[in-house]
Amino acid sequence: MTHKIVGVGIDVSAYKLNIAILNTDAELLSTYQVDSSAAGFKSLFHILNKQLNAVQIVFEATGIYSNKLVRFLNELHFRFECINPLVARQLSTGLRQNKTDRVDAIKLARIAISDNFQPSYVRNEAYEKLYQLDRWYENENHDIVTLKNRFDKIQQQTFPVKGFPVAKDIPLFYELFTIFPHADQVLQTSLEQVTERLKDNLSKQHPRTNWKKYAELLHSYAVKAVPSVRSDAPNSSYLIQLGHQILAVVASKAQIIKKMIEIGETFPVFKYLCSIPGIAQPSAIRIIAEIGDISRFDNANQINAFIGIDLRHYESGLFTGSDTISKRGNKIARKLLYQCIFQIVKTCTLTHRKCHIADYYYYQTKKQSSSPKKTAIACIHRLLRTIYGMCKYNESYQYKFHQNQLIQ
Repeated sequence: MTHKIVGVGIDVSAYKLNIAILNTDAELLSTYQVDSSAAGFKSLFHILNKQLNAVQIVFEATGIYSNKLVRFLNELHFRFECINPLVARQLSTGLRQNKTDRVDAIKLARIAISDNFQPSYVRNEAYEKLYQLDRWYENENHDIVTLKNRFDKIQQQTFPVKGFPVAKDIPLFYELFTIFPHADQVLQTSLEQVTERLKDNLSKQHPRTNWKKYAELLHSYAVKAVPSVRSDAPNSSYLIQLGHQILAVVASKAQIIKKMIEIGETFPVFKYLCSIPGIAQPSAIRIIAEIGDISRFDNANQINAFIGIDLRHYESGLFTGSDTISKRGNKIARKLLYQCIFQIVKTCTLTHRKCHIADYYYYQTKKQSSSPKKTAIACIHRLLRTIYGMCKYNESYQYKFHQNQLIQ
């Protein structure tokens, strides 16, 4: 005897939820419309709870609007699928193409009672915290790029420097030019006074630094600089503000990563990832945050599809196109793993540690059969396969077990 179910389709918008309920014979039982508010969700609970048969729910992923529905249904233990809008259109192409919120809800309900229904994966509390923290971290990354570009543009007007020995990815660079935003301010101050100002303002952050050395450095670059604005121009104040904002974002990023590592240290996969040469704790915890629970995947190819590096092949008649990656998955995870490949290669080059991923990269580079980008994508597949294997067998990275993957 087949277990009877009720298919529920929910069309989610900013202010309304349109609900359609179908039985297993695809007969429309009822439709509703409720507000996307606390009262509306209470009504939705009563609608779902009064169904006599098992309920399967389908709705489209609509960003922030569908997220609250995900939490609501998950906490009440309903079976649901938060479906990609593109997939929803593909699954309903055979249906009539009328477009209203009510019709959309009915189409989604048809998917709920079909064989295409697959309950969505929902991150547990720890993974959800990591995910939110990582998205916060990624937004800070975007902000700091914008701020640094603005800082560089204004600095070229107030204190232009070329080849300054302190790198721009180090907070000290911005600390120095926040104290002395204009070249004339250095030249109008004695070397001793410059040293004292640096010491007074920065000794807490850098207690063992020789500030006289940096005072001499600022003075030598100030002599060569040709500012395009006066020292009392608004751009000097603007540079100070930008410097403080950059330093605040840098400090925020450090705190976010610290919180993430505190959560991630409880996961065995965190230790496994850190055992791979070139993957440090920040990269490891960000990979976990974006991919989530790796044990939910049946094989490494599913992880490839999740992050969007699965290959798309096109062939028609005598024409065969070159394979490309789908790019339909998690683009932040894709970017993060792409960066990890070059970290692994660089670490193995500098420290002479062994890693089969670096071996493969060197092997392909010497062959010159593909571009560095394509080689890196192939390395990502090997990295994901390695991560999946370590999690499956509960083992840290060991080169001897993976070195035979060089030409596979």
